[in-house]
Amino acid sequence: MKTLHSRAANILSATSIFARRAAFLAVVLIGIFAAGPVLGAPSHVVIVIMENHAFGEIIGSANAPYINNTLAANGALLINSFAVEHPSQPNYLDLFSGANQGVVGDVTPLNVPFSTPNLGALLLAKGLTFTIYSESLPSVGFTGDNSTTVPGQNQYQRKHNPAVNWQANDAPASNHLLPAVNQPFTAFPTTDVGFSTMPTLSIVVPNEQNDMHDGTVAMGDTWLSQNIEAYRVWAATHNSVLIVTWDEDDSSAANKIATIWNGQHIRPGSYTESSVERAAGLGIDHFNMLRTLENIYGLGTCNAATDGARNPIVDLIQAPLLNIATRDTVLTANQVLIAGFIISGPDSKQVLIRGIGPELSGVGATLPDPTLELHQGNNTLATNDNWKVSDTGGSQQAAIEATTIPPKNDLESAILATLTPGNYSAILAGKNGGTGVGVVELYDLSQTASASVANISTRGFVNTGDNVLIGGIIVGAGGTSNVIVRALGPSVPVPGTLADPTLELHDGSGTLLQSNDNWKVRDTGGSQQAAIEATTIPPPNDLESAIVATLPAGNYTAIVRGKGSATGVALVEAYNLP
Repeated sequence: MKTLHSRAANILSATSIFARRAAFLAVVLIGIFAAGPVLGAPSHVVIVIMENHAFGEIIGSANAPYINNTLAANGALLINSFAVEHPSQPNYLDLFSGANQGVVGDVTPLNVPFSTPNLGALLLAKGLTFTIYSESLPSVGFTGDNSTTVPGQNQYQRKHNPAVNWQANDAPASNHLLPAVNQPFTAFPTTDVGFSTMPTLSIVVPNEQNDMHDGTVAMGDTWLSQNIEAYRVWAATHNSVLIVTWDEDDSSAANKIATIWNGQHIRPGSYTESSVERAAGLGIDHFNMLRTLENIYGLGTCNAATDGARNPIVDLIQAPLLNIATRDTVLTANQVLIAGFIISGPDSKQVLIRGIGPELSGVGATLPDPTLELHQGNNTLATNDNWKVSDTGGSQQAAIEATTIPPKNDLESAILATLTPGNYSAILAGKNGGTGVGVVELYDLSQTASASVANISTRGFVNTGDNVLIGGIIVGAGGTSNVIVRALGPSVPVPGTLADPTLELHDGSGTLLQSNDNWKVRDTGGSQQAAIEATTIPPPNDLESAIVATLPAGNYTAIVRGKGSATGVALVEAYNLP
């Protein structure tokens, strides 16, 4: 969480530049996944590498019903995916390290252990975890060329295990990997409890009878169904990902392979990836795949000339919205600051809600003594005045400080709560009717929970000048987020609403991305009615505003003003669309 806090400080600095034109917003970050200091990364990724079949031999094949009817039907199919070279072993090394390490055949390399950067070492250096699971590997850390339990039958082959080539007991020195990361497939979990304790990233290598090398397509398809389907089902509701790909095709010059992604935040469909392909018409390859994984986890790159020169795949990954943070002038009665959020998913989520005032600077008169209330429907779940003391009178200082992000001023407020899925609101007000500029913030602390913040909204009073309503959203790493941002006034069911709200969407540097006055008409003058109505949540009133956008990972602010400098109560909200 220290990384989140320091990044928040950086965003505050960047936003202050924009504040000269609009207002100063304290943007808060929410980290969803606890595996490392990465915003919006999957809890677990499993990559299964199959063997020696072209795209057309797999996709559409009657011999691969599981791959076609389950994996491809429910996942993202990359229809222009290619291996790098022939034969097998160099492709495994390309995918794992961004280079074939001078290996051009399938014989065991002579100059091992390699000391070059690799995916496993990058993950471990980031504080994440990695394991490779090889079917028929006879023991942990085995370095032999092959192993079989059936005489005359090929099973485990070292050439299909890239990680073993960096294995050494002096790890992590020289990018080496400990023998413990080299596991037999019998160690791969088979239950929901086991899946939840898996490494951040795992590679699964079936033996040569089951990876379609010696066995048939039908045998490989059955193996995937029997051994990987349980994880796929679990991943679909637990912020995790399954990737099934092939090392190379059937030795043709084209070398086109099938690559399929499945997971909770994976958008199903067929993808050409023309926007990120290595060159016009050439599609993506193993280096793009490696770059995508590096991008998801913020790892840097293995090789500047290969994966470092590729673009990551982002469009098939639905990045979550990670933040609710809103700055406004807090008044009284209906003009206090009210933040709403929805927790979706099967699990509960621990959150920290903060009410900030005295520590703000450069924003005029701040809220001198903020108070917080947390509600679900008509039920008040918690209240707080000064953050070190709980609403029951006992101390909560140690618990709040353990999050590493306590408020900086003793008069500010904080609520620490574990919430089940549902709709919630947090109310920021001034003690004894105090008024001034305040910020309400939400941090997600249970970062591996199978739950997410699906919708964020804040209601407040829109004044003029710097005292407009500003909401901050963060799009998580690794993908893109399709969002609709709405500014409501006339339809808000309280007295004194903003008659005609306008809306601006800015990126983290303050650059204006889009603006809108009345939601049916684009800022450029054309109609956007059909696009807004397609979201199924158009604003109820024609004078209200809306922006639909696809946003890459980053920090954004939504600013609500009154047309013609009008004032009144308004609501700013963001929804993550499919």
